[in-house]
Amino acid sequence: MVFVLVLRSHFPGGETMSLSSAMNVASLGMRAAEIGVHTAGQNLANSNTPDYVRSRVVLETGPTYALNTRMATGTGVVVEGVKQVVDQYLMQRMRDAGSDVADSATDAYYRSSVETIIGELTESDISSLMNDFFGSINGVLNQPEDLSVRQNVAMRGRGLAELIQNKERQTMELFNDADKRVGDMVPEMNEKIQTISELNQKIAGIELVDGSGSDAVGLRDQRDTAIRELSEIINIDVVQADGGVVNVYCDDGYLVYNGETREVMAKEVETNGLVGTQIVFTHDKQPLQPRAGELAGLLEARDETIAGFYNELDDYAKTLIYEFNKIFSGGQGLNGYSELTSEFSVDEPEEALNKAGLPFTPETGSFKVLVTNNVTGDTTEETIDINLTGLGEQASMQDLVDNRMSTFYNLAEDLNDIEGITASINLQNQLVIEADSEDLEFAFADDTSGVLAAMGINTFFSGIGSGDIGINDYISDDPSKFAASSGGIGQDTENAIKLAGFPDTELASKGDVSIATFYETMVVTIAMGSNTAAIQSESDAIYYETLVGEHQSISGVNVDEETLNLLDFQKMYQANARVVSTVQTLLDVLLNLGR
Repeated sequence: MVFVLVLRSHFPGGETMSLSSAMNVASLGMRAAEIGVHTAGQNLANSNTPDYVRSRVVLETGPTYALNTRMATGTGVVVEGVKQVVDQYLMQRMRDAGSDVADSATDAYYRSSVETIIGELTESDISSLMNDFFGSINGVLNQPEDLSVRQNVAMRGRGLAELIQNKERQTMELFNDADKRVGDMVPEMNEKIQTISELNQKIAGIELVDGSGSDAVGLRDQRDTAIRELSEIINIDVVQADGGVVNVYCDDGYLVYNGETREVMAKEVETNGLVGTQIVFTHDKQPLQPRAGELAGLLEARDETIAGFYNELDDYAKTLIYEFNKIFSGGQGLNGYSELTSEFSVDEPEEALNKAGLPFTPETGSFKVLVTNNVTGDTTEETIDINLTGLGEQASMQDLVDNRMSTFYNLAEDLNDIEGITASINLQNQLVIEADSEDLEFAFADDTSGVLAAMGINTFFSGIGSGDIGINDYISDDPSKFAASSGGIGQDTENAIKLAGFPDTELASKGDVSIATFYETMVVTIAMGSNTAAIQSESDAIYYETLVGEHQSISGVNVDEETLNLLDFQKMYQANARVVSTVQTLLDVLLNLGR
């Protein structure tokens, strides 16, 4: 007689507990250990991979079954899945900090670039050349008859004008560089938006559709990289949705939402007086207005820092041109003019001069015309009144040639009523004044209206701003025309005294601030802004690195830790293999008993 011993109990539903169930428990343990070894190996393999987020195996105890009213048993281990170890709140803080870093770094770079263009405290800065120029005028005071001294003034003035033009060109190049980078953001943003949307679909296909319970680790890492790169361009908020999908928002609405995307495009707009690129949403043409990120830094640098300096430099040049010329045009040189054409034209000769399109605006006042006979030495003096009060007939270029204004306002006669000169308007709407004979020459004095400087008559500087400032050719060609005198042609140096003191002269047009103070304030403001931006950029970078370190401590791969995990799963596998071996031995015993 042969006895067969079978240890048997029943699970709910009729399942039988036997050595085979113990074998199954061990098998599940071995399978869990295999997944653990694979996961630890994956982490170790990517220990130096940028943006890699380490994974961990999620293990849970298998369901427990009651054997009877007094006993229950487990069914082993269940692998719920492989999950990334990540703190989503920390990730959002990192994205925000990354946006701030990109913003402040861009701002600091362009502020520093503007400061470099100014080049203050170098041998070729504007203040140095301005001092050289006005210092050369003092030479005229000491040697008023020396033409070489007057030529030196023209040369120094030309050097200052060329430097201002050079600064304007460099600033415009910097503006165009920032603007090009703004335009380059468009395809880069659209690529990131599409990448995130496509990876959303792939991740959902694995995590939601397949129902594996595991994170699509590699795909999530790719998506996190795209999200991080997008956050460096603009500030974004990332919201987790079902199935591993994320929705991405910016302050102006969503960028990625439930499979839909909003792309952007570029268009040209005028910004702070300059034409630049604006990024708008493709579907409704509404502008994208980020508050952080590289794009925000570029827009601020382009529209505020660079364009602001460009306009201030232009304002400085305009002020230098007009205010200096207002003094200069009221003076006389060693010789007068036989012919002179205004530099600037008007839109309409019969329009009032303060509304006729001149680059500078004259006001009510008067100027004198001096006509000298070089044979007899006699000089006649006539005053031309300029009415721009808005009451009665307003002075126009046509009126200067052919005065039709009512004598009720006690207005002076026109230029053609002055004996010895003829005035006309050419086809370009410029004023032309000519002496009636070779023995005559004319000059100007006491211009309280600024009309001569506004039209560009008897002026030193040419141009209307930083882009075209220069020196009038008749000064360079004939330095005797440098208007150093106030009492007549070649009579004194009173006007040169005013011109030499111009840098410190309080200007009503600038709120009683001198041109020297105006420039100094501009330079100091840029320097302080650059220093502050550099400090802010460094502070943002330090904070970001702190968050990165915190993120790495949570989500980064620690080689030592993963090696220990590998050993633990190895031991787990070996232990469960020992269970299998033991069960196999017991089964062999049972089989042998049955023979």
